[in-house]
Amino acid sequence: MDAALYIGIFLICIGSLYTFYRITQKPEYDLLRKHSFSKAHKLAVLTLAFWRRQDFTYKRAHARLITIGILYALGILFLIWFYATLLALLELYVDGH
Repeated sequence: MDAALYIGIFLICIGSLYTFYRITQKPEYDLLRKHSFSKAHKLAVLTLAFWRRQDFTYKRAHARLITIGILYALGILFLIWFYATLLALLELYVDGH
């Protein structure tokens, strides 16, 4: 069960990072990439850049990326907790407790 736990956590993290990368490559964020406001789409950079004075279109794109980043960070933690709980319940069920 320990191996299944570690493999599952690894797959959750890799899958989440890949889907976050795919989301940030959407054409709606091309404007940010062209103007070099956030080349790597790092959450800390986006949060600081959001508070600078800039056009409303940039603020909207920054706000969406910040929201997506926060949801993914919380979502990864929730999925890891849920997966570990599910494996623990499965182990209890198999043992007959």
